[in-house]
Amino acid sequence: MDIKLYAFQFSPNPQAPMFFRETMEECRVAAIEERSHLKGEPDCGDIGSFPIYECAVRMDVATFIEILNDPSEVVGRVLVSKKLIGLVTE
Repeated sequence: MDIKLYAFQFSPNPQAPMFFRETMEECRVAAIEERSHLKGEPDCGDIGSFPIYECAVRMDVATFIEILNDPSEVVGRVLVSKKLIGLVTE
C-alpha cells in the first residue's frame, strides 16, 4: 500500500534532501518558514524557489529491516513516485 506524503526541497536538484510533511498545507507552511529563515541569514545569497512534491512511499517488512540495518538512502528505498505540484517563492 502506498502512502501519500508531501515534500519540499531547497532546490530542484534531485540530490538535494527532501523534507516531508503529512499534508500539502503543512508542507507549504514549512517551506515558507524555512525560506524566510534562510533569507534572514547574512551569507545566504540568492534563494531560488522551493519545489513542493506530492510523493508516494511504500515500505514492506523486508525494506523496513534493510533500513534498520543500514539507514543510508532511506528515501531512495521507499519513494515510489514524486510529482511536482508547486513552488514556494514567498
